Amino acid sequence: MKAVLIKATERKVVAVDVKPDPNRSLEGLRALIGCEWVQPVVVGDGVTIWVDEEGRLKLPSAGFRLTGIPIDFAGNGVLLGGDAERARACKASPEVVALGVRWLAPEQVPPPGRPEFIFLP
Repeated sequence: MKAVLIKATERKVVAVDVKPDPNRSLEGLRALIGCEWVQPVVVGDGVTIWVDEEGRLKLPSAGFRLTGIPIDFAGNGVLLGGDAERARACKASPEVVALGVRWLAPEQVPPPGRPEFIFLP
């Protein structure tokens, strides 16, 4: 399945093919992100970013922020279409996604704090 990988440490945004299909297994997402537990975050209508569920609990690592999304992400992320229930191919190109990425150095990624809920329109 076509996706866009945001590589925080390398500060790169690249096209990838997630295999196996993330609707059948999360192994491909885990391998691309470099983690054990993945978490989907819906960031728009039909757009979901998959990140390391424990990213902010680990030693400080580089991260990123997406324009218009009030969340700092630690580590890598995989952008797909669809939602948390059903992944779909990403229609955006890496070049377009890169325009909306702001890179965060390890010291800029906030440590875990009290849980808060952010409702996105």
